[in-house]
Amino acid sequence: LDDKVQEADFVACISSFACSQVMLHSPRSAWHKLHIIHCGVEPERYQRPWRPVPDRLLFVGRLVAAKGVPVLLQALALARRT
Repeated sequence: LDDKVQEADFVACISSFACSQVMLHSPRSAWHKLHIIHCGVEPERYQRPWRPVPDRLLFVGRLVAAKGVPVLLQALALARRT
């Protein structure tokens, strides 16, 4: 990672935490290349009337253990029982 940062002109980090992690693996002389660019959407582009759809779930994220998808599915099953 440190070689990639040194060779780059600009490095986009999605959060302060991500930036701090890159800083751990790159020399201080390259830190000026690191810029925080938050992921996001423009809500006004999606202004449609919202209608709830029963028994539907939307998950947006990586399918990794840290995201807790099994916990989310257990919660959905519990909610359906009540």
